[in-house]
Amino acid sequence: MFRRWRNIDKPVALRTGRMWIMPAILTALIGAMLYAMPPAPMGWGVFVLGVVIGGAVGWQRARLMRFHLDEETGAVTVRQSPLAFLFIVALFLARRLLIPGREAQAAGQVASAGLPLVTDALLGFALGMIVGMRIEMWRRAKALRAA
Repeated sequence: MFRRWRNIDKPVALRTGRMWIMPAILTALIGAMLYAMPPAPMGWGVFVLGVVIGGAVGWQRARLMRFHLDEETGAVTVRQSPLAFLFIVALFLARRLLIPGREAQAAGQVASAGLPLVTDALLGFALGMIVGMRIEMWRRAKALRAA
C-alpha cells in the first residue's frame, strides 16, 4: 500500500486493447475453482451478490480515477486519485472488521460451515470489482478519445 501511495501521482499509459486480459484470466481461474468445488445453492447466491457488490465498487473506483488524453499522440493516461486509493484502504479495513481473524477462528467464534460462504462471496467480489473497474475505465477512455 505504501508503494502505491508513493506512486499515486504518476500517470500510467492505459492500453485499452489489453484491458480484457486480466478479467479473462480471473474469470477462468474463478470458474475453474467453482467447477472443481461447486458451491451449495446458498453459496451461488452469495457469489452473485459478491459479483454485484464488487461490480459497483469497481465502477466507483474507476469513476474516481483521473484520465488524460495526450492531444498529439492520442494516448490515454490514468492516475489513481487519492480518494480512489483511500476507498480501497477503507474496503480493506471494512473487511478486517467484518471478517474475524485467526484469533476469533481459533476461539471458535466463526463456524466452519460459514467459511465457504465467505469465500464464495469474496471470489464474487474480486471478480465483480475487476470486471466493473475495467469496463468503466474502457468506457471512459473511449469517450475521452471520441471527444
